[in-house]
Amino acid sequence: MILIAMLIAGSGRAEAQSESVQDEHEDEASSCPRTSRQLGLSTASLLDGMLGVPRRACFRTEVALAGDAYLIAEPREFYGNIRIGGRVSGSVNLHDEVEIWGSFDAVRYQSLISAVSTHYLGTGYLTLGSSLRLLDEHERRWIAWARAVLPTTSGLDQNSEPLALEVGTTAEWNAHPNLRLHGALSLIGSVGISSIAPVLPRGGVRVGGGLDWIPYEWLSFQVELMTGFAYRDGLDFMALAGGARLGLGDRVGVDLSVIWPFVGSERALAAAQLGISGRFDDP
Repeated sequence: MILIAMLIAGSGRAEAQSESVQDEHEDEASSCPRTSRQLGLSTASLLDGMLGVPRRACFRTEVALAGDAYLIAEPREFYGNIRIGGRVSGSVNLHDEVEIWGSFDAVRYQSLISAVSTHYLGTGYLTLGSSLRLLDEHERRWIAWARAVLPTTSGLDQNSEPLALEVGTTAEWNAHPNLRLHGALSLIGSVGISSIAPVLPRGGVRVGGGLDWIPYEWLSFQVELMTGFAYRDGLDFMALAGGARLGLGDRVGVDLSVIWPFVGSERALAAAQLGISGRFDDP
């Protein structure tokens, strides 16, 4: 319902504008750089379905392919968890008022190493979301967004089907031509639906912020501090995230993101994502 309400609200605002007002708006300076590089906070994920990953504030129409990895290694406990996947995603920009987006884990491999080891190879989760622009002026941009994560795996979830919803907000500021600041806050909720066990809801908070250093128009480096609370424990994690982003011409972008949890109950050593995107609107 939240996704539908955001879409209807944004579409109504866009349709209410006359053609002359739209043309005038397009000529105004937007806070979003006209680049094929990816923008926003880190895209490396510690949870399934990109849950907990802040949505970028700048809208665009694009298609992207990405590979991701997640690693837990605890030799003393004789425990390990390796997850590798391939994801296809896309987004549609509607008059720079609303962005509709989604992703699908087309391939997911997971190996659990313990006293009884198990392996999984199949599909992963489907994510659907929408963003609504709230502010875009004076080199500042602020949006609200929501995502739903649906259990579309081919046998990974047994006896319980997880559903998740996340609502959040992202703000970005062009502090300098070579420096872009960003921050995000979101609320996460999930339930496991089962015919043999009671529903156990969970909820948590994600807060993060950082900066992009842009030495060249086609290259940027990012560093961030990410935190999570109450979803699995009081302090889920405190993590450093970083990466590099390339713009190859006017249409193609390459994004490498890594996140390293160093405090909290999160057991992962690190998670990473490498993606390539093609932009179809005017960069």
